[in-house]
Amino acid sequence: MKQTSLFFSALFLAASATAQSLTPLQTSNYAGVHGIYLNPSSLADSRLSFQVSFGLGAFGFSRQPIPLSLVPFGSKLFSAGEPRGVSQADLRGPAVMARLGRKHTVAITTRYRAAYGLSGSYDLVRWINGTNKTPPTGPQSLNVAADGYTEYAFSYGVSLLDVGTHHLKIGGTAKLLRGLQRTNLNSQATFAGGTVTNLPYTGASLSGTSVDFTAYPITSFGKAIAGPSAGQGIGYDVGMAYEFRPRQRFYRYHMDGKRRAAEEMSKYLFRIGVSLLDIGQIDYNQLTNYASSGRSGTLRQADYAEKSATQLQSQLISQFGLAAGADSRATSVMLPRATSVQLDVFLGRSWYGNIVYQTDMLLPTTDGLNRGSVVAFGPRSEGPGGELAGTVYYYPTIQKVAIGLHVKAGIFIGGTDNLLGIFSDNGLAPHIYAGVAIPFNARRPKDRDKDQVSDKRDLCPDVAGLLEFNGCPDADGDKIQDKDDACPDVAGPAATKGCPDSDRDGVLDKDDACPTIAGLAKFKGCPDTDGDGVADNLDECPTIIGTSDMAGCPDTDKDGVRDSRDKCQNEAGLVELDGCLLRNRTVLADSVSSANKLFLNQLATAFTHGPWLESALLTTLKSQLAAQPTWRIAVEFSGQNEGQVRRIEQLFREELTRVGVPSQQFRWSAVVRDGQETGFTIKLE
Repeated sequence: MKQTSLFFSALFLAASATAQSLTPLQTSNYAGVHGIYLNPSSLADSRLSFQVSFGLGAFGFSRQPIPLSLVPFGSKLFSAGEPRGVSQADLRGPAVMARLGRKHTVAITTRYRAAYGLSGSYDLVRWINGTNKTPPTGPQSLNVAADGYTEYAFSYGVSLLDVGTHHLKIGGTAKLLRGLQRTNLNSQATFAGGTVTNLPYTGASLSGTSVDFTAYPITSFGKAIAGPSAGQGIGYDVGMAYEFRPRQRFYRYHMDGKRRAAEEMSKYLFRIGVSLLDIGQIDYNQLTNYASSGRSGTLRQADYAEKSATQLQSQLISQFGLAAGADSRATSVMLPRATSVQLDVFLGRSWYGNIVYQTDMLLPTTDGLNRGSVVAFGPRSEGPGGELAGTVYYYPTIQKVAIGLHVKAGIFIGGTDNLLGIFSDNGLAPHIYAGVAIPFNARRPKDRDKDQVSDKRDLCPDVAGLLEFNGCPDADGDKIQDKDDACPDVAGPAATKGCPDSDRDGVLDKDDACPTIAGLAKFKGCPDTDGDGVADNLDECPTIIGTSDMAGCPDTDKDGVRDSRDKCQNEAGLVELDGCLLRNRTVLADSVSSANKLFLNQLATAFTHGPWLESALLTTLKSQLAAQPTWRIAVEFSGQNEGQVRRIEQLFREELTRVGVPSQQFRWSAVVRDGQETGFTIKLE
């Protein structure tokens, strides 16, 4: 089969009474770029943060007896009724959308639209096709119309208002249009006496217009997108939508210091949208009018069957003399303006119900495409992984009803606006659509540490912190983040790097041994009330001048027992006796020489203070013992406190041994005697 003149006019959508709606695809909160074509405001607050669409094709298949040489898909796609070919098409080419922050979303889209229509005597077409062997007779008419254009568009949607339960968003689309084709041919003739291959006619007339009749042979998408075009123009869509959002506690949250609405959730109880679509026109440089009348001759089947565009054009010009009556001028063709109202209601879980009404707008001239009215309603289940919807379409103009089915699974989209028309003849053209798009679902900003500071802004993403410190912590709440705080667990001023100085003595609490009492740095922040060089926190007598070895307390007799504990403050005694002297109970025998008595009395007097002998006496003791190796000095300690007596005896034994006194020349003993103060006696044995 040859590719033919009406390839593009059969491949692009022009609105007709049963124009394709794709309602469930375009009302979904996951529609992305496809929602733009119903209401551009759908971009704002979409469930998608980014989407790449590789394309979607939506086709309506005519049940008119279109010559097979004029359609690209042949006759075997559907079995019901007449042979079928594409008479309407909406090819949505490569497109991309992206959210810019929380409120703004943009999209760039491409689209190719056209339609082919045939009306009048189908018998004539059947005869040309060869499907009808009986030639038509009598007056016959045949009308052919085709329109097609390409659009490149930029869309923008913004959440304009988000206050309490009310949300308002608006959007718009600006389009650059390339007109590919607009043709209308009307013919009339009276036939009689025809055969299978030849058909005589009389009184034939043919009239029509074409903006670029010779453009028909363009058969590639590349040429349609970037090749020469017959016309250019601009257009736009605008829309707005109001959402009532009463369930705020389910979707409101705080992030980066702002109260936000959950990006991944559809939040409305109901949504009402209004949009104006396809406002604009295509300006064609040349519109050629064709007119011929009163012609007679013979149609030969071989001249028209299976012909290419240029061959058909040449044959028509030759047979009907169209060129002689041609009149060329510039013209403009209006886009198929439409008004659409949408209502979408949340039914629970993932289910929604929607109603869409769309109708054409009155045009300032009668020249242009138009849309028929349609009401669509039905349930829809949607989610990030897929969608399922059933839709009822009612076309008031022709009073027809169709059932639609929509399915999306992952990246694949498919469905139909007229499911029954695929399998039977319900008076409407069969319809299918399919496409591929990669969605990137909207998500809340990542916040690993749950501190309401997004990870992309959080300098401490694994530790909960504060927004003012870019997500880093301030554990003590002193407005100094922990990494700069020398005392991260205790609040303090910035002047001291976050460390407190409670008593304001210039010593930080972390270094201050007395943090609540002003003191001196040399005493780690503690005072020295009595000025004895011992800080109060270490001074057991803070108001009385003492010595450091006595913990700040006085020891008047210097015996190592502070006055407060010294029972004999005016005589240096033993610690073991609370500062008192040992009682000297020594009585020397008369047999002891005077010299020895003098020495032993000196030794006894010294022992009353303890075993610590002055050096002169210690030297004399060692000399005496060395000169008298047979001497043995017996020292007996006695008293009523056994523990005290034994400790003192042990003290003397160890100390004299330590200083080198021969232990074998001393005999030490401890005796308990009731009622007796602790003391000693010395004997010379």
